[in-house]
Order: sequence, then C-alpha cells, then structure tokens
Amino acid sequence: MTSDSHIFSSQSTNSSLPAIHTANGSTMHVSHISHISTSNISIPDTFLILQLKLNLVSVGQLCDLGLHLFLTPFGCSVQDPQTGQILGIGRKVCRLFELINLRLPPHLFSTSCSAVSTSSLDLWHSRLGHVSIGRLKTLVSQGSLGFVKNEHFECVSCQLAKHHTLPFNKSDSVATAPFDLVHSDIWGPSPTPTIGGSKYFVIFVNDYSQYTWIYFMNYKSDLSKIYRDFATMIQTQLSSIIKVFRTDNAMEYKEKSFLDFLHQNGTVIHRSCPGTSQQNGRAERKHRHILDTTRALLISSSCL
Repeated sequence: MTSDSHIFSSQSTNSSLPAIHTANGSTMHVSHISHISTSNISIPDTFLILQLKLNLVSVGQLCDLGLHLFLTPFGCSVQDPQTGQILGIGRKVCRLFELINLRLPPHLFSTSCSAVSTSSLDLWHSRLGHVSIGRLKTLVSQGSLGFVKNEHFECVSCQLAKHHTLPFNKSDSVATAPFDLVHSDIWGPSPTPTIGGSKYFVIFVNDYSQYTWIYFMNYKSDLSKIYRDFATMIQTQLSSIIKVFRTDNAMEYKEKSFLDFLHQNGTVIHRSCPGTSQQNGRAERKHRHILDTTRALLISSSCL
C-alpha cells in the first residue's frame, strides 16, 4: 500500500475496491490498484491509498505467496524457497523493517493470489449460500470480502428457487340483488369433533349482503342434503332463488344428485380453476374469519 501515485505503471478504478481498517478504528479507502515499479521495488496489485504517510508491505501476504522471510536484529530478507533466490532485503529501523529493495515475479503473485484478485460477485454469491445481492454488495463495500469485481450477473438458480406467485387482482364486483350469487366452501376435518360428532362445516355466503350460513357435517357426502334444505329455506322464507352458485373443484360439489338439483332449479354453477383457490376468495376469507374468531374465543376462555 502506498500514497505515491507516481510509482504506478498504470491505474485502474473499481467501485468495489476494499476499505482498509486501521488500528484506531478509522477507515481508509483504496483509490486505485495496479503494478508499481521503480529501480528498487516491483510489486503487482498494489493499493493506492492517499491518506497513508508511509509505504507498507504486508508480511502476512508475502507468506501467503509461499515466500520465506528472515527477520534478524540487523535486517530482513525475502527468499523464494523454490529457487533460493533473494527477492528483497531491508534494514531494521527501531522496531520496524524498512525495505531497501523488493522484486516479486508477476507469475508468482498471479498464481498465488488469482483466487483473491479475480473474485467476482457471482463467486461470492455462491460461496455464501446464494445470499441476496443487496447484502452481498454491503459486504463488498465494507471490505469484508477483499477485492471483488463489480460485475452484473443474474442467478438463474435464485430466480427458480425464490420466485413467488403473483397476487390475484382483488375482485370488487358485487351482486345487484340478494342470492344472485352465493359462494360456498367446505372446511375440515377438524382434529376435535363437535358434541354431535361433526368434523366438517360448509358455508353459504350471500354475495349481495355477505350474510353467511354455517352448517355442520359429519361427512362431506352430507353436502347434497344440506344444500337442498338451504335452497328450500331460501325459497320458503325469503321468496328467492339462487341464480349462481360459486365454489371450488371439490368432489362433493360434483356429485350427480347435487348437480341434478341445481339444474332442476335453474341454478348456474361456477367453479374456480384447478389449483387456484384464490378465485373462490370470498368463501376462503370467510373461513379465515370464522376460524380466527373461534380461536380467539377459545383462548380467552382458557380452553386452548
């Protein structure tokens, strides 16, 4: 690391260059990274930090390159263990070692540090378990991942694994008269039966007023008889007929006796598409309201 920009052979700017954290807690930012070359020093991938007062070489990084460092009361030396060649020497000044010359072969640096110098967002994204891009860029800006190339990428695996179903458009249509449209759905089985042994219930929701009728059932097959009683009650007590009956694709709503009764009374049946219970949303939301209210009553009564 150095603050002298004149000794760089070339300079490259990158928005993802790491920040350097000093011992007093302050942060210094890297302006450029490139090769420095003078009559005595030749080091690839050196950081330009304008706030520095002294030029610094990391002993730990030299060791990571596989070099041998010898520190004595008189000075220091850097040796290539494969060739035995002395690459650099320095003298001891107080408790610091001042380099007189150091020449690192570029091939030695590139082979040892290629994993760091060529790291990309894509690589770290995979290393960190497909972390979100926002979190990954935060780590890069903090300097936690070292030098990372800021390149745009799209992770197909994340798109396939993390995509969500788009919400359905909320229907604001309302029937213009009572019983022009009735919604229905069956809930169950309940883990605890009622006193009468029922584990299911069916609801009929008048779309015009949102008024709801609830009928308990011991078996789902009871639906046909229950609907007959409900439709007869509507005709007798309210002088109305059900024009459209909307439900899902449950098999109970496809029984022949149930469909025959609808045809006899001129009722048109609407079904939601398979696997899209959202199209029967009014009945589904009514179920949620009923169950939420029931749980609240049980909890307040210390029965749950």
